[in-house]
Amino acid sequence: MNVSLLPIRSLFRRFRSLSGRSFLSFLLVGLLASLALASCGGIGSKPEVKLNLVSFSVTKAAHDQIIPKFVEKWRKEHNQKVIFQRSYGGSLAQADDVIAGKQEADVVHLALPLDVMRISQAGLINRGWEDRVPRRGVVSHSVAAIVTRAGNPKKIQSWADLAREDVTVLSADPKTSGIA
Repeated sequence: MNVSLLPIRSLFRRFRSLSGRSFLSFLLVGLLASLALASCGGIGSKPEVKLNLVSFSVTKAAHDQIIPKFVEKWRKEHNQKVIFQRSYGGSLAQADDVIAGKQEADVVHLALPLDVMRISQAGLINRGWEDRVPRRGVVSHSVAAIVTRAGNPKKIQSWADLAREDVTVLSADPKTSGIA
């Protein structure tokens, strides 16, 4: 299994977001490091590089835009073809599959720090990896959203409004929904 390369993951520590350019920059730093390690085998030759990206499902749309740009840039700068095999699913399920050997990964981009810690505890990621990458591996922060009924009949405007007695909060099951 090739999981010893630097993982890329999303941590949701604060309710703010990075710009698209920042997100792209941090993702590319991780991908470049992975490619550098993956391509060390052939001195003088430029075999194509195949990378397995294992990620949580929400990131697919972002990767659909980022990866083709990265592949083209790498080809121009290094005269080398990069092929990404991608797998998307729930963060916990993806981590479980990597740990069990069902899913080979060169790069992991998961929703929860615990999922990455479990992969590290299984001995598949070098300890201290987060100290060797920008922003300790945090690719982006998410934006939290409050969704109300049509017309917002209870006039909910802020997080404080969610604590009112006349407001009922529905949320996803944290055991199955990742960070929802």
